[in-house]
Amino acid sequence: MPSGRPSSWETSSIAVIGNHELNAIAWHTPDPCLPREYLRSHHSEKWGDKNRNQHAAFLAEVEDKPARHAEAIDWFLTLPLWLDLPQLRWCMPVGTRDSWLGSRPIFIRADTSRGT
Repeated sequence: MPSGRPSSWETSSIAVIGNHELNAIAWHTPDPCLPREYLRSHHSEKWGDKNRNQHAAFLAEVEDKPARHAEAIDWFLTLPLWLDLPQLRWCMPVGTRDSWLGSRPIFIRADTSRGT
């Protein structure tokens, strides 16, 4: 996330949320069902170390800077899960383990001439 995003960046770029941003949000968000835990576990024996290792580069930048960390999370929360533009539709792949579509985004041409 650029610091002090210039207006040209805000008006000439398009961003959508990705796995890294979703993981950062979940790492930062307390789990309402498990006291002292987060939506992306920090402490579980099965997932805690794996989650921290996957998130290490981001944490190295923000973990000791709470205001910067909160600013990044707040910005990530503004990013859309999909775009519906005249020439392109893009969506963040989501699903369960049974229906996972893979780690690549789905691109759909905005072509209404197919008769569907």
